[in-house]
Amino acid sequence: APTMGMGVHVATCDVDADGSAEIIVAAARGGGPHVRIFSGSGVAKDGGGFFAYVQSLRSGLNLTCGNLDDESGDELVTLPAPGDTPHVRVWKWNDGHMVLYKEFFAGGQDDLRGHIGLVHDKKIYLSSQKGNLANVKTYVIHSPSTAIEEKNIPLNAYGVLSRFAQNGVVKLSTTNGTIIDLSTFAVSEHGA
Repeated sequence: APTMGMGVHVATCDVDADGSAEIIVAAARGGGPHVRIFSGSGVAKDGGGFFAYVQSLRSGLNLTCGNLDDESGDELVTLPAPGDTPHVRVWKWNDGHMVLYKEFFAGGQDDLRGHIGLVHDKKIYLSSQKGNLANVKTYVIHSPSTAIEEKNIPLNAYGVLSRFAQNGVVKLSTTNGTIIDLSTFAVSEHGA
């Protein structure tokens, strides 16, 4: 709504496999888990959107998307921001709307640090969002969804702003502007 009074998180990808990226938005902190999908020209494509979690959630949502399964169309990944559990949900486009495809917890239900993600190379790269120690994990969404790598990265910052890939290398940016190349840190754990 124009009177919402908070920011939005945005992702772009081709969820409906029509060859053009859609614009996907969700409310930032203080807003509910309402997700909307628009064409590149701003026309709503989702019949009013959907709620990715219970409507009472007010932590805001982080979004990422990309192809995770070699099928046509990209998958959308919703991640609660700080203040809610690390409940990761993966969504697929089906006949004009998004349907839940996979879901898993990326940590204990008492972990309220929020998570930021990246879909790259058919994997979900997650990072805790808040705090001076980032827990970063890599997931594949086969049956069941499985963590294949986990690292703890000390930060000289209060948290993580984003995950991204540059020249095929997955990196993260921190709240103080530092860019961390995750390939330079040793793996602390395998599996989950």
